[in-house]
Order: sequence, then structure tokens, then C-alpha cells
Amino acid sequence: MEILKKIYIKRYTRDFTLRLSASVISTIVSKVLLLPVLALMFSEEEYGLMLTIIGIESLISLVFGNTLYTVRMIMHSEYEKWGLVGDFNILAIVTSSLAGILVIPVIFLFPDIALLDKIFLVPYVILATINLYFTVYYSITLRFKDGLYQAMVTSIGLLMGIPIAWVLHSWVVCYLSSAIFGFVYLVWRTDIVRESLKKTLLFKTTLNKYYLLMIATIFSGGIVYLDRFILYPMIGASAVTMYITASYFGKSISVLAQPASNVMLSYFSQGDFNFSMKKYYLINLLIIVSFSIFTLIALFFGESITRLLFPKLVESASPYIFIANLSAGVSALTQLIKPVALRFAETKWQTVIQFLYILIYLIFGVLSLHFWGLIGFCYSVLIVNVLQFGAQNLICYRVIKNRKN
Repeated sequence: MEILKKIYIKRYTRDFTLRLSASVISTIVSKVLLLPVLALMFSEEEYGLMLTIIGIESLISLVFGNTLYTVRMIMHSEYEKWGLVGDFNILAIVTSSLAGILVIPVIFLFPDIALLDKIFLVPYVILATINLYFTVYYSITLRFKDGLYQAMVTSIGLLMGIPIAWVLHSWVVCYLSSAIFGFVYLVWRTDIVRESLKKTLLFKTTLNKYYLLMIATIFSGGIVYLDRFILYPMIGASAVTMYITASYFGKSISVLAQPASNVMLSYFSQGDFNFSMKKYYLINLLIIVSFSIFTLIALFFGESITRLLFPKLVESASPYIFIANLSAGVSALTQLIKPVALRFAETKWQTVIQFLYILIYLIFGVLSLHFWGLIGFCYSVLIVNVLQFGAQNLICYRVIKNRKN
């Protein structure tokens, strides 16, 4: 038994390291290299508009692509138990098409978007959506090394797009280049792309879970980018630039929580996995230690790193840096506990929590912004993130306790 435990820990550590490496590479290229370059290429107003559009298209891709990814993870053991293959590629084609259609009104809502960016947005969103789903292959097969190579390939695509973006003065071309590279690699390296286009007896169950999780993802994904959606119409693109610059360090570091979350959900989705209160307490201990380290780093190094990467923008963002980074850190904690709720609790709870979360966020965010400006908005985001973490943790505690009983 002790030998099996050591093997399990070794496998998890290896897989987490691979996922972490993939996220670090993606984060360094997309946030440490690309965003500072784009900040130099565009004016403060253009950069703020760009960040807002990125938020919208990322939300669309997340809602359609990442939701399908999560449903596939949750339903994986069921399909394996019945020996079924199908359903998901039908949904992938439909959802990516809908994502492409949905981005068209965005183009008309923002007339200041450059013509080339308008042209490139639709194909980029379609590819980004389908890529998000297809990467589930690495999780259900536990082939995280291929996921690392995927991150390298998409990062190369992003970097190759930079000189083209400079010449064309189009930021979307960077992301489109990355999506094309990623899609080609997925077609080459994975079997999931070639799964049959047929319905199975689990199609209705899968579709119902997709609807429920899609609603929850709209709420949770909306929260990720809701700061831009509130700030842009209320106080303009410059405020978006200030806030995103202020929270840049925290959001970049908090991206590292995602690989841990994905690996946990991958293991939870295996049919033979047994979860216990001991594992629940271990995850919470990890959360406490991680957040303590993150807070110290943000306190002592957050502003210095932001100043290094965004010398033109840091002065206006300086008053908000620590509190904005702290909010991003609390949001990352939720990513670490959420896989437990996704796998073992009823799906409806995600919809309930995210609905209440976005409602409170809107009320607190708009009122605090109106009465206390951007600093009030930063504190309201922190409060709402703490509430969300508490709700997710409570759901996890209750469901694991009931499983034990």
C-alpha cells in the first residue's frame, strides 16, 4: 500500500510539474513578452480597448470551449464504463461555430476596432474555442508532456505574430497565429480530432450537463473579465489600462493555479479515484501556504516587476497594485478548491454560486466605483472573491463529509 501511495504521489508531482511548465511558458510569452510589447505599440486608449476586446473574445471561447472541456472530464468515466465514443465532436463543431457567430456583434459594438482586427477576430475565436476543447485529450489520457509541447508550439506562434502585428498594426494577428499553430499541432498529435460524429445514449445527459455548466461558466468567466466590462463604459479605456496594469503581476502569478486545478480534475475523473476528508484538508493546507507566499511576493516585488514591464503605465496604476494583486490571489485559491466541487458536488451548485457571485460583484463593483472611484472598485473585487472562495469551500466540505457518512 505504501509503495502504491509513493507511486501515486510521484505521478501527480510529475504531471503537475508538466502542467505548471506549460502554464509558465504560456504566461511568460503571452503576458511578460507580448503584452508589454503591445503596450509600446499602441496608445493608452488603444491598449485599453484591446484589453476589453481580449476579455470579450476570451469569455466567448471560455463559455463554449472550456465548458465542453469540463463536461468531457466529468463524463469521461461514464463513457469509458459503457465503452462509448461520440457526442463531443458534434458539440465541438456546433459550439465553435456559435462562438464565431457571437463575436460578430462585438465588432459592431466597438467601431474603433481597426479593420484588420475585425477581419481576424472571427477565425481566431473559432480556432481558440475548438483548441480549448481539444486539449482535453491531454487530461483524459494523462499525457501532460504533449500538453507541454502544445504550449511551446502556441507560444512560438504568438511570438511569430509579433513582427507581423508591428507591420500591420494589428494585435489580433498575434493571437490568430498562435491559434493556427496550436490547431495544427492538435490535429497532428491527438486522436480526439478524429473521433466519430455520432450520438450515443449519453448524449442527452452530456448536453444537459453542458447547458448547466455553460451558465455557470458565463457567470464565472464573466467575473474574470467583468472588471473591464464595468470600467470601460463607466470611466473609459484608460481606467481599464490602469486596473489591468495594477493587477498584472497577481493575475500572471495566479495563472499557475490553473495547472494544479486541471491535474486534480484529471485524477478525480478517473473511475478508481477515492477522495477523503484527509485529501480535502491537504488541499486547504496547500491553499494557505500558497496564498501566504503569494502575498509576500506581491507585497515586496509586485510594483517593481510591474514598473520593469510597463514603465509608461506604472505611475498611474501604482496606488492600486497591492490590493488588485491580492484580489487576483484570492481568485486563484478558488481554482485550487473548485475541482473538488466540480467532480463530486451536483452541477447545479456551480450555477447557483456563480449567479450570486456575479450579482454581488455587479452591485458592489458599480456602487464602489461610483462612490470611491477605482480604489473602491479594487476593494469590492477583493471582498467578492473572498465570498466566492468561501462558498466553494463550504460546498466541498459538505459533499466530502456526506460521502464519508
